[in-house]
Amino acid sequence: MTQHLPGTTGSESAGEEVPDALTTWARVWIVAGNGARHVIVPLANFVVSYVVISMASAEVWGEFVVRLVVVTLTVHILAWGNHEYLLRAFSRDPGALGSLWRRSLVTRGSFLVVAVAGCVALGLRGGDLGWTVLWLAAALGHQALTVVVLFTRRFGVAVSAEVVGLLVTTVLLLSRGPTIDVAFVVKAVVLGLIARLAVGLAAYSRVIFDGVSVVFDPRHLVEATPFFLTGFSGLLVSKADLLVVTATLSHAEIGAYQVLLSFFIAVQSLAAIAVTPFLREFYRAPDDAGRREARRLLAAGVAVLVVAVPAAHLVLNRIYGLDLPLTLLVLGACYSLPVYGTLPMVYLLYKRDRERDVALASFAGAAVNIVLTIILVRPFGMAGALAAGTTAQWLLWGAIWGMQRDRNVSRSP
Repeated sequence: MTQHLPGTTGSESAGEEVPDALTTWARVWIVAGNGARHVIVPLANFVVSYVVISMASAEVWGEFVVRLVVVTLTVHILAWGNHEYLLRAFSRDPGALGSLWRRSLVTRGSFLVVAVAGCVALGLRGGDLGWTVLWLAAALGHQALTVVVLFTRRFGVAVSAEVVGLLVTTVLLLSRGPTIDVAFVVKAVVLGLIARLAVGLAAYSRVIFDGVSVVFDPRHLVEATPFFLTGFSGLLVSKADLLVVTATLSHAEIGAYQVLLSFFIAVQSLAAIAVTPFLREFYRAPDDAGRREARRLLAAGVAVLVVAVPAAHLVLNRIYGLDLPLTLLVLGACYSLPVYGTLPMVYLLYKRDRERDVALASFAGAAVNIVLTIILVRPFGMAGALAAGTTAQWLLWGAIWGMQRDRNVSRSP
């Protein structure tokens, strides 16, 4: 049974904005701040990779990336759907933000012990083990703060933290010069991550440390599980075709497909930039407002993709020199569009505590993607793989649209 949070549940909370309180300019400013937060992270990653490759070698960076992938996957599991779960919980009871955040972090952070045991099993010892554990802990804390950034809309804090962290890492790498090795890259990145975390903790200390309660709550893991499964299945929906392509097509086609898919996934992310900063109003607004938002965002998606197709031609064909046919670019646009209509409806279902239904629909979409890609990729190549992914995206949109229209189901029992 889903437990509903105590305390105030509406817009009457002191200091909280109601949906009508936001002017158009305020919304534009919020979206711009959220966009800057999204842009600064890949930009920082580009700078660090460039410094390592130019001063050391691509091999050193590649060896670091292997470790980065393992740490990122581990933190994704330890996060356990806390972002979406806490966004809804904060919206229902803003006054409990600090206690909810601490409870989530303590509960999930307890499983760092398991991660450490895994590191030991992989053969890490001494300094390598210590820096890896520090990396995991700092990354987990930094990830935990992202939901606070989004809910409070203090995007300047997030951007400032990223800039500080980037400066720490870059200065350390430059000070080492051409003698950079993998172990030093790890240290520089971890210290930069700690700097990011320190800035965030300092900025939000009055919000997240408003009390001293530290509670391990297994109920949190149970209630956040559907959000974790939804995120994992969503990863499969967007990446399953790429996995099959990697195992099937030539290296040249794999590279071209990855670049093409990355471009249109970036176009998809514009929907999240526009929607997620306003979730605290969304969760309190009537359901009809959510449906109107879905229609508006879908229309906006059409307008975005009218521009995205020629932009894709410019970037992918002119700059990258891939010479992709117009058919693939149009398919990419069709691949991106459903997310603009799906995202608000997914949050509408979250509002009704129907995250389990969303997870099931996402896994079904992932299964369709895998099966269709296997069938279509050999005879049709990249076009077949992208057509499979596009079909899965539209079927998922149809399933979510049908579920949110069921007015007889408001909350999970």
